[in-house]
Formats: sequence, C-alpha cells, structure tokens
Amino acid sequence: MSKLRHRSDFVIANQRAARPADRRAWPRFASVGVRCWMGWWPEGKPRVEQAVVLDVGQGGAAVVSRVAPRRGNLIWIRPVSAMNIGWIEGTVARISGPGWLGVLLGQPAEIGIRFHEVCAWEALRAALFGEEGPTTPELQPPTLPGPGRTGP
Repeated sequence: MSKLRHRSDFVIANQRAARPADRRAWPRFASVGVRCWMGWWPEGKPRVEQAVVLDVGQGGAAVVSRVAPRRGNLIWIRPVSAMNIGWIEGTVARISGPGWLGVLLGQPAEIGIRFHEVCAWEALRAALFGEEGPTTPELQPPTLPGPGRTGP
C-alpha cells in the first residue's frame, strides 16, 4: 500500500460534514403554556379539542393534548385567548405518545405540527405569550373550517 493511498484515506476518514445547527427552516420558541384550540375532521365530522402549546415558530408548533389526530392529518390550531385570530392550518408531522403506562395514567401526547403557510406575527405572539385577545378565554370551541379550506 502506498503512502499516498494511506494519507488520502486518513484525510477522508477525518473529515466531518458540516451539520446545520437546527434542522428546521424556522426556529421554534418556547411558549409560556398558552392553551389553544386544535381541530381536525376525523371521518367527516369536526372535532375540536383544547391543547397546550409547548413551542411555536413561523413554520410549525408542538402541542400536548390528551386526544391526538393521526399522523399526516390536516389540522388547525388557534390560541384560546385570541378570538380575533383565525385558524392556522397545518399537517400533523409527528406524534410522541406517552406509552401504555402513560395512557393509563392520563398523560398527554406531544403533537408536532407543520404549518402550510408562514405563521402571522399576531398568531405567533398570541401562541407564545397569550396576548392579542380579551382577558377571558373562549369557553366554547370556535367553528372549525371545512376540510380542505382555511377560515377565521
């Protein structure tokens, strides 16, 4: 084996590919535990549940809820405290379940959502800090947009 071959193998083996610091195109920011409405259409019937926002960015969010839609489902979220902000449409990118023991203990699942459009600043601020709305949150779930369309 020649020295050149050995040297090139050594150089190639010790090179490290540059990895991005964050895999997301938009950074995520931790929420203060803001509640949100989360809705989807299982089997043609609307379902709206409350969830808690863990983190949110302009490209997606992570929420926790006791009820979770299936991965790949079309989903809408909206902060509870902001009645003037419309639904934000996205797709369920991942679901991290609590496991069978967690289910028995009533622990919620973590749901990762990828937004279809860039999240507006007003909605982002409301999801992060619970701002942009009346001081009393909505007690009744808002009307969910029809499947395949967004709406206020």
